[in-house]
Amino acid sequence: MKNADRKKLKNMEAEITAMRDIILSNAVLFAEIPAPTHKESKRIQFLIDRFQEAQLDNISVDEAGNGLGLIPGTEGKNTILMVAHADTVMKGLHDPVMSLDADRITGPGIAKNSIGLSLLATLPKLFERMDIRLKDNIQLVGVTQSRGKGNLAGINHFLDEHKRVLYRAGVCVEGVQLGRLSYSSIGMLRAKIFLDIPEDYDWSQTGASGAIGHMNQLISQLRGIRLPKEPKTNIVFGSLNCGTAYNTVPLQGILRFEIQSNDFGVVTEIEEEVLEILHSMEVEHGIQLRMKEIARRSPGGISFGHPLVKTVRSVLEALEVDTRIDPSTGELSALLGADIPSVTLGVSKGKKIHETDEYLLIDPICSGVTQIVSVLQNIDEGNCDDRELD
Repeated sequence: MKNADRKKLKNMEAEITAMRDIILSNAVLFAEIPAPTHKESKRIQFLIDRFQEAQLDNISVDEAGNGLGLIPGTEGKNTILMVAHADTVMKGLHDPVMSLDADRITGPGIAKNSIGLSLLATLPKLFERMDIRLKDNIQLVGVTQSRGKGNLAGINHFLDEHKRVLYRAGVCVEGVQLGRLSYSSIGMLRAKIFLDIPEDYDWSQTGASGAIGHMNQLISQLRGIRLPKEPKTNIVFGSLNCGTAYNTVPLQGILRFEIQSNDFGVVTEIEEEVLEILHSMEVEHGIQLRMKEIARRSPGGISFGHPLVKTVRSVLEALEVDTRIDPSTGELSALLGADIPSVTLGVSKGKKIHETDEYLLIDPICSGVTQIVSVLQNIDEGNCDDRELD
């Protein structure tokens, strides 16, 4: 692994620190534009406005609503793909408000993924002020329909429309956590289970219960599924919606969950076990259970020894940032599936992700931006190639 130049990176970080306010202001402005999945158009338009101010090439909004802009290279023989998702899981917030303190920005969606979009919007100005000119083009894409039911529709549409382009490498930008290094996608099934108690339900039977009781039993049985130690496999329970008041027995419930494994065959096997549990509970208790698939991913990726991964590890080490290997189920899986050597990197540190009081720490941002700029430079210099390019 080629060691990164620590002094050069620290000098670059100092230059970026002098421009930190631009990154922060754009992040706050993005975060204060509501952008639930399928309703990202206003946030994308703001991104397009920034691209136009920077006079990028090929600025457009495609049929999926993705915002596109190209930083032209001095040679333009190759193109690096840089992606950040625009949507947030927050719903029902018409006017999200950010609060800015000395050490953090607090507000829904600031870390996931307003700061990532801010980097896309600010990168042309950063390059201009730092007098950075790459030989390669950089294709910037603010991606829609990433989360939940969006099921990566935005990035999949973009890749389908540009499948003839041989991208040199891809960098997916997430707000958190700094030090994250994703270079593989994990096999995943994301689904909802709907529980309904029918009108003719026998409340006198043994074990009769409202929806909460049945959901509790369902979760217990799902947790009882034996998971292999290898390959690494998890069942992640995301949310449970059930009931409305103290004195009302709920008749419906919704459970959101994911099956994750490095082996997609294991995902399929566990899916079959889940369906067996649902059928058994229906017969035993006279209730109705239905599972709806939301998203499905196949595992894949580049290796730990890939030149791109080695470069990221070296840059993080030089910046004195601990590296955390973290497989992805996001845009990275689509890029890897399109045979584009890619990584997902975090910009800063934050907590309470997807909560209304989500926050992003300010101080680590400059290290995070330095990391990404350095990785782009290394890709441009050919340090991350593992295949021949034109």
